[in-house]
Amino acid sequence: SLATEEAELIAAAMTSETVGLDARLGPTLEDLDRDRRARRGDMLFRIAVAVLGAGALAVVSGLARVGALGPALQGLGAVVSIGLPLAALGLLGYWANLPRRTYRATFKSRALPAVAAALGDFHYDAAGKILPQRLAGSTLLPAHEGYYSEDLFFGHYKGVEVALAEVKLTRELDGQGGPSSTVFKGLFVLLSTQRKVSGKTVVKCDGGAVATWLAGTFGGLERVTPEGLHGDRRIQVYTTDKAEARAILTPDLLGRMTALADTLGGGLQAAFYDDQLFIMAPNESDLFEAPSLFTAVAEDSGMVRIAAELRDVLSMIDAMAPDRRAG
Repeated sequence: SLATEEAELIAAAMTSETVGLDARLGPTLEDLDRDRRARRGDMLFRIAVAVLGAGALAVVSGLARVGALGPALQGLGAVVSIGLPLAALGLLGYWANLPRRTYRATFKSRALPAVAAALGDFHYDAAGKILPQRLAGSTLLPAHEGYYSEDLFFGHYKGVEVALAEVKLTRELDGQGGPSSTVFKGLFVLLSTQRKVSGKTVVKCDGGAVATWLAGTFGGLERVTPEGLHGDRRIQVYTTDKAEARAILTPDLLGRMTALADTLGGGLQAAFYDDQLFIMAPNESDLFEAPSLFTAVAEDSGMVRIAAELRDVLSMIDAMAPDRRAG
């Protein structure tokens, strides 16, 4: 069919762009791998020194306890035999692990801006966030007091405003400033739709108890089955405007949403409202962190994986291309 052919053409184009992205990231990958090898060697050296230092501390501690280092040190008792060695071991551990922490900071400061630049008109802000007031109209957010965000990618793709960030939402257990629990951890994505969205349409991809969840959260929304969804229980759609929902949610767009959910390894919630598409994709891992010091950057493909995740998000914009939109 024509829709299938268009989907195949877009998929081929995305594959080609991913290959090109890999090539554009090549020089940065090589530089980061050289830095990784240097940091790894430095850390291994420091670990060896720390082990020797720990052994020396154990010997000194033992000698102090039996009075071999003089009565003054023996009189200090636990301070010399336990307290000082523990403090020294802590300092040695911090010193030995410093190359790892430095590498992680370097990865974020060099790799992630390079990924953003390779995607085109994009920027990276390590401490950035999507403004919460832009998300309130989605009514997807669970009750929370804490909103913590990092690793914001933002820019434009084919005229569409895009923002993507890693987010954690927390809620106080007692409601009085005490301990809190995490109610969401994962990815927030906000896209402009380049078309008027007068109603609200909510998509849930996980095959869970969607009807119960929606009934308690979204009053006034009705169940709708977009084209191509018949028999697919993973996806459920509720809306205030069935005609608008069917026009927006093409089979290709729904397929790309479920693909993103699969890539991130969890469910996905999305809302079309106020000329925007907001997506919440839970994921417990840290999506934009550096690979291990003991794994080659190219073998881990961390940067390419990160770029591919971003490309999965951008592919939804291709699925909402102007010639596919209603209105």
